[in-house]
Amino acid sequence: KKLQADDPLAPVTVVVPTHHAGLHLRRRLAEGAYANVRFNVLARLAESIGMERLAAAGWSPLNGVTRAALVRSALRASSGPLAPIAEQGGLVDLIAALASELRRRPVATTTLTDIRQAGTATARATLDAIGAYETRRIEALLYDEVDLLTAAAETLAAGPANAVRELGAVVVHLPASLDPPDASLLRALAERVSVTVGLTDVGEAIDAATAAVGLLETASVTPVPSEIAPALATVMTAPDAVEEVRAAVRATLATLEQDDPIPLYRQAIVYRDDDAYGQLLRDTLREADVPYSALGGRPLIDSVAARSLLGVIHLREQDFSRASVLSWLSALPSRKGVLRSQARWDQLSRDAGIVKGIGQWRDRLTAFADAKATALDLLSKTEAEDPAIEARRNAMTRDMEDARSIVEQISAIDDKTQPPPTSTWDTLIAWTLRLRDDFAAPDKSWSAEEQEASQAVEEVIRGLAAAQRFEPTAMMAVFLRTLEDALARRFRPEGRLGHGVLIGQHRLLAGMDMQRIHVLGVLESRFPGGMPIDPLLGTDLLGHRVMHEAQERREWLITLAA
Repeated sequence: KKLQADDPLAPVTVVVPTHHAGLHLRRRLAEGAYANVRFNVLARLAESIGMERLAAAGWSPLNGVTRAALVRSALRASSGPLAPIAEQGGLVDLIAALASELRRRPVATTTLTDIRQAGTATARATLDAIGAYETRRIEALLYDEVDLLTAAAETLAAGPANAVRELGAVVVHLPASLDPPDASLLRALAERVSVTVGLTDVGEAIDAATAAVGLLETASVTPVPSEIAPALATVMTAPDAVEEVRAAVRATLATLEQDDPIPLYRQAIVYRDDDAYGQLLRDTLREADVPYSALGGRPLIDSVAARSLLGVIHLREQDFSRASVLSWLSALPSRKGVLRSQARWDQLSRDAGIVKGIGQWRDRLTAFADAKATALDLLSKTEAEDPAIEARRNAMTRDMEDARSIVEQISAIDDKTQPPPTSTWDTLIAWTLRLRDDFAAPDKSWSAEEQEASQAVEEVIRGLAAAQRFEPTAMMAVFLRTLEDALARRFRPEGRLGHGVLIGQHRLLAGMDMQRIHVLGVLESRFPGGMPIDPLLGTDLLGHRVMHEAQERREWLITLAA
């Protein structure tokens, strides 16, 4: 409001820590009146300014698929201890994460030298692999987020004075952190437009706000006193996670009936451990018929389209075990007919004595159907018109026909899940798309949301073709790991922000203000979580432990203040 005091239509750009924080602020501002205010995250702002400069120079964006392919190629070309395990997905993820950290947080040459001298052979091989990866990335003209931030800063420095006129004044709202590349862009912006950075000072000795002030090289710092009284904190103990979640949901609903009710969209139930509380909380809210919206959304890998496709692909490696087949069927929406009825497959496979193996599915179900046919022939010789006999005859006929239909379906799956004779990224992509069309294609029984998710799954599959440029051949295990990682990295909205209680991980509350927050899983040694041992560098010369503890503390305090 102060920035638009002289002109209510003056443009203002608010840089938010997350997209959902931007949606939340937009809703809060809409309670009054505002116009010509844009909300964006810093990476997208940098993209709007610097992408054209990189594209003109022939650069293309780096994504998760190409990053992993480059890391694997760098590891294979190395002669160190990491070369034999270059295909291990966990190793690739660790190398890629460390490479990204070193790009965003430049480390002194002396520190890297100390790691080489005092570290293990694995630590030295790690640094060599990161160097080789960066060389390959630059040669391939693939830009990462740091390149984008740098290009945006250079564009601002070299561009005309009106290049960012449409941005107007820029307000950076409570950034989770500011690394040197981020600060460089904000300093360049400040040369052209008014830039105000709002930082969260949690009063700790090591804090992101203190570090950011130094990086921004600002001339003035204005403390803003809090206008909201500290919230009352209460502690609840529960015997297990299930009862804890139920108590949180009951307490949330109870606030709707108090003298001063709190609407659901002003309440949040958050947690740190997504594995322990994520699905449990969602199931409990659905059972209670409580609407909710999820911070960050749900990964695409949790959709029906992804689970049904991955399920049928993994049937062969699981030797068509009865449990895996039934699990795959459970991922598909219910539909009339035996081919999509988990109950019928469960009943008939149990009656036929199937445990695992495609041979058992074929032979035992065929023998089961033949036995039913023989019994049906004997029963048909009975001339008595007894309704019970007729009902038994119909049931036996159905069992026989359904068993033979299952044999045909499982045989088709066995045939079509045979890997292609040549393992390249292109052939594996075509093979996966055929499986999707044959066994995981959406139909009328799928909701509109799941049909959209199916289209997104197809886009992800086709996007894997980018790896072909760097890896002429691909092992099936590497292909499937890359596919699963790509599906897990892509998120889709879950619920509508402002409609129902807000749920998600506590760290995602940055930049939001709520009236009531319930934090789940606050247990000693689990909240905050411990710092895992670095399997690559071994030592902590990069200061990971101190940063981890400070970040965990900051996220906890921000959650209490939200």
